[in-house]
Amino acid sequence: MFTSNCWNIYLISLEAGRRGWFALMQAIVRSLFKKVQSEESAYWLRALGSLAYAETQVPNNIGTVTANIVDSVTKHYVMTLEALKALNGLGKETSVQLYFVEMRMEMNVIIQLALSTLNMDTNDDTALIRQSRWMQECADRFRNLAIRFNLSEQPVEVDDKEILHVLATYNTCILACEYAARSFAASNNLFFCVNPTLIPILMDDRVDDDSTSNLRESNLMKICRKFVKTVAEWEKVSGLESNQRHEQRSQHMKTALEAILRTPFILPKAFFKCSGRMPIPKLKHTC
Repeated sequence: MFTSNCWNIYLISLEAGRRGWFALMQAIVRSLFKKVQSEESAYWLRALGSLAYAETQVPNNIGTVTANIVDSVTKHYVMTLEALKALNGLGKETSVQLYFVEMRMEMNVIIQLALSTLNMDTNDDTALIRQSRWMQECADRFRNLAIRFNLSEQPVEVDDKEILHVLATYNTCILACEYAARSFAASNNLFFCVNPTLIPILMDDRVDDDSTSNLRESNLMKICRKFVKTVAEWEKVSGLESNQRHEQRSQHMKTALEAILRTPFILPKAFFKCSGRMPIPKLKHTC
């Protein structure tokens, strides 16, 4: 038991992470890092700090996505993964943490690639064809990501309902992005197989989904439901010139993808624990 307030401050940082307050989490972890007295604690706080930094940078740079920004954010996700793998080497089970961070990192990279593709110069037919090919590549990457991070496709069993619920939310989100990207790339030929996961959304007349207790989950699902329904309406739009339809669809995608990036990372409680002995930071007695 710690007699100082260091442990309580650490718990506040975890609660901040659970609520998506990553700027606060980063600030607290940075201050606690100076107090660690074990290699294990250093790796754990480094993982939390790097993740928090990446999460604060993603929404701050929406609209000004550059290769340098993407590289910087990705670098900090990679630092998080390296710290978690180091904990594995010290006997900690961090598969849940690795799973979520890898999913988040790859999802953000593809979304940012899609946004860059939407911002391409399309002044002639050649440029439009190039943009369509790039967007088709984004769609393929979204589909591969959805398959990789769909637990039903994995040879593992997870009995944590919160983990399953959060992963299902992100799986729906990724498939919504894939549906939009493939529709956008297909131009006037919009027929292709829609993933069965999205069919209930397409068949449901509700606009919002308030079935989740987590506000960020609910908000993300609202964004995705609206996104899917908007894309489905593209086929019904008439009376617009080809360039007007293209611009309208491009704006729809930008709005939805940016909204998804702005939604703070949803993490289950299990993320902040390691199997067996929790990596409790061994802190000095004064903070």
